[in-house]
Amino acid sequence: APASTDSSAHVGNATFQSHPLTDDVGVMGADRCRPETPKGLAELQALLADVRGGGLDQALEEISRRQQYLKWRRLPEKIVLLRHGQSEGNVDRSIYTSKGDAHLELTPKGLQQARAAGSRLKELVGGDHVVVVVSPFERTLQTLLGLYQGGFPESQVGAVHVSSQIREQEFGNFQSVGLHEAARAEQAVVGRFYYRRPNAESSADVYDRVGSFWTELIGDILPKHEKS
Repeated sequence: APASTDSSAHVGNATFQSHPLTDDVGVMGADRCRPETPKGLAELQALLADVRGGGLDQALEEISRRQQYLKWRRLPEKIVLLRHGQSEGNVDRSIYTSKGDAHLELTPKGLQQARAAGSRLKELVGGDHVVVVVSPFERTLQTLLGLYQGGFPESQVGAVHVSSQIREQEFGNFQSVGLHEAARAEQAVVGRFYYRRPNAESSADVYDRVGSFWTELIGDILPKHEKS
């Protein structure tokens, strides 16, 4: 019979055998050469098995309740919603035919309104730490500046967060003469909540993005700027 091409070697109590077709090396005997599961890994595997078996269900429920409690505890004492002052579009609708909605500015009356609101807000916030969230539209940023001019305490503002999620509902890039009236007629048929003008948003679209905004505000923006 032809001689075997397998080869083996003995080292102590272990036998290493190579297989010529695969170049694999197998280990026979010598249990002490078998790798042991690290202690930390073994503990983790046991913990995961306990989780899968339901042994930690009560603890996980307590953790969930604790997380919910901490979220509620971090809610602000008050949230004040403030609309921008009177804008160019509020006094002249034809401006929408030539100027983008995001670029509309406050009128002199609108700036006066913002200053008056700043004076009232100063009394409302007292000595509280304040986080301001504002739309990136020109008229809302001008309103914020007017608040400061009216006495709203800028020194108590810990952060100003600009969020496009709370911008005005988009009614189209430009609004030609007569579009508003035509849209109103269609809206009555389709339904106000779901009606969408060309290149615009429906009220449902706005609802969705504002819903996302509240989640981000409570879960991320306010905790990030929380005063210690």
